[in-house]
Amino acid sequence: MKNACILCLLVIFTTNTSFAARHNRGGLRKSGTTQSAASQNAPIDKAPTYKVEHQLLRALNTIRQQYGLRALVLDRNILLRARRHCGWMANARQMVHSADRCAENIAQGQPDIDAVMNAWMNSNGHRANILNPNYTKVGLSAYVSDNGSPFWCQQFE
Repeated sequence: MKNACILCLLVIFTTNTSFAARHNRGGLRKSGTTQSAASQNAPIDKAPTYKVEHQLLRALNTIRQQYGLRALVLDRNILLRARRHCGWMANARQMVHSADRCAENIAQGQPDIDAVMNAWMNSNGHRANILNPNYTKVGLSAYVSDNGSPFWCQQFE
């Protein structure tokens, strides 16, 4: 899937070249860009993980730890689902929940992980997903649309 795949978690922001440069170093991918030939030909369950996904997972688990909750484990299948949905949102330039049967946090426009995590923690429904003690697995992603707008996605099971 050429347009979709890489880091999802929901956002919209104003375009500026320093923002784009800063976030592309962190692993966010632009909508419509292709991966290396090796990545494109890798089996779907062997998809690479990106720096921003690890940073997002770290931020998520830091918050959970502050509330005495166990860390969530990054699940490859959920990760791929979150990437696919986040990539779709960035390509469509729409923030829409997926049809997947899972708890999901999405966002658009937040410029970085701190901003998106702050937005989610200040929203009752998103906060409930982040702090749900029954969840053990997560997939997450972030993707920058071709107009520079970041999209974010977390999916929990």
